[in-house]
Amino acid sequence: MAFDVVNKRWSPDILNCAGIEHDKFGKPEQAGTVVGQISKSVAEELGLPAKVFLVAGGHDQACAALGSGVIKSNMAVDGLGTTECITPAFNHPIISDIMAQSGFACVPHVIKDMYITYAFTFTSGSVLKWYRDNFAYALKNEAAKAGINIYDLLIEKASNRFSGVFLLPHFAGAATPYMDMEAKGAIVGLNINTTEGDVIRAILEGITFEAMLNVESLYNAGINVEDIRAVGGMAKSERFLQLKADMMGKKITTLHISEAGTLGVTLLAGTAIGAYKSIDEAVKMLVKKKKEFYPDKNLHDFYKEKFETYKKIYPSLKSIFN
Repeated sequence: MAFDVVNKRWSPDILNCAGIEHDKFGKPEQAGTVVGQISKSVAEELGLPAKVFLVAGGHDQACAALGSGVIKSNMAVDGLGTTECITPAFNHPIISDIMAQSGFACVPHVIKDMYITYAFTFTSGSVLKWYRDNFAYALKNEAAKAGINIYDLLIEKASNRFSGVFLLPHFAGAATPYMDMEAKGAIVGLNINTTEGDVIRAILEGITFEAMLNVESLYNAGINVEDIRAVGGMAKSERFLQLKADMMGKKITTLHISEAGTLGVTLLAGTAIGAYKSIDEAVKMLVKKKKEFYPDKNLHDFYKEKFETYKKIYPSLKSIFN
């Protein structure tokens, strides 16, 4: 919180105001810079060669962006796991009231002269886990007998079309753009004909609507996201990714290496010690696309209309509980 993201240094104004001595802080270094070598005693203790370089790394989401090939503007990595984090890249600092009001940080990328922000949710795959643990007893048994992943089965059981059921995935509060820790989740639009498959599809749609809300907020702040690289556990489901592409109206790309953060620090270290001539070369050599999912225009137009309804649920629910 004391770092000047524009000038890439500790802010003297903030440190002086807080009464903190400047020498208490380490020297900031560009990610991917060699900062030293491992000591002989530590190398011996760990059984490592005597000449092991220490290279500055970076934040996990920034490294995941690099490991996904997100090194240019209009690109983003979408980490799909228990939570969801969309990390877009841009080529100049964007510090504005809109960014602040949406809860979007502006921080240096691990790529020199690039920046990123984090658009995230507290619940994504965790909503499917909630459903699995509390309601999917029969499906858990079915998955166990068939020897398949329960989440694959849950997604397979989702209805094939929108049913009119909406799910607000604020089961642990709302992250960006609301930053409301008291927000509540909801399932609305139920009727006597609602099926299990309808509820499962509403979960998948709800977490995607929340991603759409974040992408819209990013756009309003001046950050356009067109090329999305999907990584993480839920990126293994082709059915979910196709639904996500259709709803968002964006191309979604999966990668051969899904552990993007680990690959990102590998690219930083490899470039730092000269194994690769540049970050661009390292990305071209190691970041390989697996499959691309393109949106269906008709479905996207349909979901754009439903998205307007979705955006009314949070403020309506907030007015009830506050």
